[in-house]
Amino acid sequence: MTKCDACNQPWSFFKVLQRLFMMKAAMDCPHCDEKQYIKKDWKRIVVPILILLIVPILLFTVEMSVNVFLLIFSLAALTAFLYMFFTLRLSSVEDWNQN
Repeated sequence: MTKCDACNQPWSFFKVLQRLFMMKAAMDCPHCDEKQYIKKDWKRIVVPILILLIVPILLFTVEMSVNVFLLIFSLAALTAFLYMFFTLRLSSVEDWNQN
């Protein structure tokens, strides 16, 4: 489960969802009010995994019925979302501008 980098307290389900879909760079920890950022290393891992889930589906859509395609796409999207939800890593320092 996702934990604050500063106070090491676990975040609630809804706070993690909010963090995943939030467009702002930082979000305050609900426990210690320290700004938390998504780690750069986490995003470097998640993007290729999402691509690896979607590319095979697109390759097999040529002779696939709509129902089968929607089922496989839904399962792949759910798998990607669950992976992102349970592996989200936070940092107290914004590391995007650092080399």
